[in-house]
Amino acid sequence: MDTRPKLIVLPLQPDAAQEYNGIGLGIHFLLGNMVAIHPQLSEFWFGWRVSKIFKSVSDFQAFCRDNKGLDIHLEAKEQKIRFWLYGRYRQEKDKFQVSLKLYDSDLEKKYNIKFSLDPSDFFLGFGRSFFQWLALCGLPLDHKQMAKALWKENISIKGLEYLGYAVEATYLNYIDPSLFKNGDFDLEWFEKAVIEAPMSYLTHDMKGWAFYKNKVYGKAKECFKKALEKNPAGIGAISGMMWCHVFEKNKEKALAFSIAKADVRNEPHESAIKFIEKKFPGD
Repeated sequence: MDTRPKLIVLPLQPDAAQEYNGIGLGIHFLLGNMVAIHPQLSEFWFGWRVSKIFKSVSDFQAFCRDNKGLDIHLEAKEQKIRFWLYGRYRQEKDKFQVSLKLYDSDLEKKYNIKFSLDPSDFFLGFGRSFFQWLALCGLPLDHKQMAKALWKENISIKGLEYLGYAVEATYLNYIDPSLFKNGDFDLEWFEKAVIEAPMSYLTHDMKGWAFYKNKVYGKAKECFKKALEKNPAGIGAISGMMWCHVFEKNKEKALAFSIAKADVRNEPHESAIKFIEKKFPGD
């Protein structure tokens, strides 16, 4: 059993003067992919818990679009998640101003910081500053792991917005699949994001998960492969490849990607091998 603490990244809410767009969810997805590399934390994604935190689509949209509050202290106890990362964003021409808070429920302590995000440097400056701040919050990341977590995310402002709408569609599907025909994902925003930002890791990764959820594993793998060309340490895309091969019953390739995932997170191969063995009983 993994006893490491969990960290959940909530969608960023628009500042008071900021009109809602997909940017807050786009930055949320960027942050989620960065902290997923952290070996001191148990791997954890917001989508795994979204339907438990937000009981309805209207609750989720009220939080993202209308700045409805969330009782973080209560949620931390109910969800048994130690760290909660949340905040607000504001667009200023070709940059973003972001204010973040990290709540440590064990210490009942809150850390605050403000960042300027510049897409023109592939978010590398923001990433370095973010991990320096996490170290001050008690979650240091060594240089080797930081190099994996800081890829050149080549995405335009419009691409980040479209990505955010694709992320939103994903979470809405998790909360209430009946909103979508046959429970399948509508690929409109995923396609728009990739077309707007074809060199982005995040857009290809997100589109890959949409195909995966629609059980179109061949196209999902194509997307994950393109994503990994942009970011070889992209743990989301590596996981996607692993799960596609699991459902295609290809144990050898599933095992290879499980081990690759362990290498990215600096975890022992033994656990990765055991995980796949459980998915292929009797082999």
